[in-house]
Amino acid sequence: MAAFRFLDLPREPDTVTDDMNTLEHFSPSILRVNKQVYSEGYNVMIKVNRFVLVTCNGGLYFSHMLMQNDVPFLAVDHGFGASSSDPATRDFRGHAIHVTIGNSKYDFPPYQTEAPTTYFSSTKVQKELLEPFRRTISDVPNVDISGIVDESLVRSALKDLARDKFDDLDDLIESWRARVAQGTKLCERGNRNGSAHWFKVIKEIMKAVDGPMWTRVVEKGGSPFVGKVAELHYTANLHIVAYFLLWLEEGNRNAIPSIQYAYENVKRGMEAEYWGIEHSWKPSPAQHLHSIFYYAKFSRLSGVLTLIPVAVDTIDQLVELCPSDPEILDEKRKIEAWKRSAGPVDESAFNATMNGLEL
Repeated sequence: MAAFRFLDLPREPDTVTDDMNTLEHFSPSILRVNKQVYSEGYNVMIKVNRFVLVTCNGGLYFSHMLMQNDVPFLAVDHGFGASSSDPATRDFRGHAIHVTIGNSKYDFPPYQTEAPTTYFSSTKVQKELLEPFRRTISDVPNVDISGIVDESLVRSALKDLARDKFDDLDDLIESWRARVAQGTKLCERGNRNGSAHWFKVIKEIMKAVDGPMWTRVVEKGGSPFVGKVAELHYTANLHIVAYFLLWLEEGNRNAIPSIQYAYENVKRGMEAEYWGIEHSWKPSPAQHLHSIFYYAKFSRLSGVLTLIPVAVDTIDQLVELCPSDPEILDEKRKIEAWKRSAGPVDESAFNATMNGLEL
């Protein structure tokens, strides 16, 4: 991709253009800053002409497929009827080569038998276009691939699309680990889209466990495989808690549902019967301490007064375990200040819960 020239640019367009060039963030408004930025942005996006025109009318999560497979793109338009909370792509448009996804009644020519020679229809480009679908879609044996596509690629793509998702359990574990790591990397770099990787892995695990094939998977992978899945499930949820606590500290209360969702998943995943088989994995002492600490912090940041006894009891347990930890001691001071400012609190609900009674 052509490089931007940054000489004599003001600081703000320099920074934003750099973000756009790294394909992490993009805002059309940057092209209106000045003529030089517009000219060079146009050169990258249009003259280089390496982007793909995609029309998707089947409600497929195409934008997530691109992100999860590290496919570079400048912008994602959720399209009509979709939003950040429901990102199923229904009308996505980009530039250059054309791919159609969905049920179409149009007739297309069969795939060609000889590899093309031009760049935009080369075997290399075709392979790159098919790769996200091959890596993401499985258990779909009835697929037609038509148009100008190399025959060998069609055959291999159809084989991948029809494969059993749980055919290679080691590969499945590694793909989940890679996505969790990718989400962590993006979040550490300040890219908030990174958490989508964690959510996706968790949903895939929960879908597998609740699905009809889980019994067969458990028989095939046994306790070692289930232990690895339980560890990934716990780790990804704990990442979500830690990350969205940062949002909550900044005053963004939209983070609360995500934290609650993650803690519910952690609780569910720690139940022996959830996985359908016993396994030996357990959270490490450090992970367990982090989980307890995060919950005490979440109780305080949520501002729910009935959670004051929970926060106090939890942080006191942590102080006993780690009496010299500065972060824990600082949180204890904040929780005590919160308790003093709130005044008397009815502790009957907390006491009943601690005694194992049903309210």
